[in-house]
Amino acid sequence: MYYWPDQELDDAKNTLYMSLSRHKIPLSLLSQFMPIQFYQVCEGEITIHPKDLVHSHIRTVA
Repeated sequence: MYYWPDQELDDAKNTLYMSLSRHKIPLSLLSQFMPIQFYQVCEGEITIHPKDLVHSHIRTVA
């Protein structure tokens, strides 16, 4: 991403996405900490993939 030009940060982000992708995020946890994204997942607007969740959250708070 353009706002993370540092390779070390990009590697950390990719590692986080991979780790979260290997384990399904429980919907109860998603509803507790990301209620808007929980609704979007339930409505089929986004997937539960970590990248989709992060991008949606960024759009929500921006």
